[in-house]
Amino acid sequence: MKLHGGQYRNNFILFILIFFIGLSSPVLSLDPAVYSVPLKKFHGIVYHEDHSLFTLKVRGEVFKGLTTPYQSILKTSRKGEVSTVLLKTGPQKRLVRLTNRAKYLRDTRFLNLTSNSVRTMAANFSKKTSTIDAVERHVYGYINTVTTGIPLMPARNIISSKSGDCTEFTILTVALLRSRGIPARALVGLILVPEYQGKKNVLVYHMWAEAYYGSRWHLVDSTRPGRKNANRYIALAYHSLASEMPLSYFRAISAIQTLAITYSGEVNVRR
Repeated sequence: MKLHGGQYRNNFILFILIFFIGLSSPVLSLDPAVYSVPLKKFHGIVYHEDHSLFTLKVRGEVFKGLTTPYQSILKTSRKGEVSTVLLKTGPQKRLVRLTNRAKYLRDTRFLNLTSNSVRTMAANFSKKTSTIDAVERHVYGYINTVTTGIPLMPARNIISSKSGDCTEFTILTVALLRSRGIPARALVGLILVPEYQGKKNVLVYHMWAEAYYGSRWHLVDSTRPGRKNANRYIALAYHSLASEMPLSYFRAISAIQTLAITYSGEVNVRR
């Protein structure tokens, strides 16, 4: 396959990033799905809150955190090589004006919006708010083989194989939503779970989506359809789904490897 000059440059830059980050952090080459971070000062109340406070500490590159419709940054500081961020997680009820709608409807290398398989599947859904829940439930039931450690797969391959992990669930979800004219985007970060690989109450690597409808971004996670405990999600970066490993993804994975997270108290408990 012949590559254009821009593709040569992009591949070269990608190689350099992999090489140098790999030198300083050998585990980067491992499947991100195996990454987990223990939650310090864990309290069971966190599973019943609408909003939670977490303190993140990262050693190395300056880490400023990420603001999303489900996450706000209350405080940041840096001492020596350690960046500290105080996060409030959970849904924000304010309305949001979408200024760049086309950005969240465009096709990418992994979304395959013009492929027959994506179009055919998307035709089963209408363009209304209930479509978000319908797509989430459909993807959850459609991918019947959970396989970790595989490269990012394009949506048409996910449809044919019916396999993947959280990344494939997210790619297919975003593809279907965008095909129906609903702006959608992907996020990379961590989710708090009661148990993972024998470890209790840890935050594990995860990818999920957000969909825009009714002047709000809605959290969409096709690995967990239904009501979301949004306070248990910590977003580290948005993923463009235009390339397998954009720079934002590298930074997120790099942060996870040196990340320490402390539960910093309840905000609002569901009754």
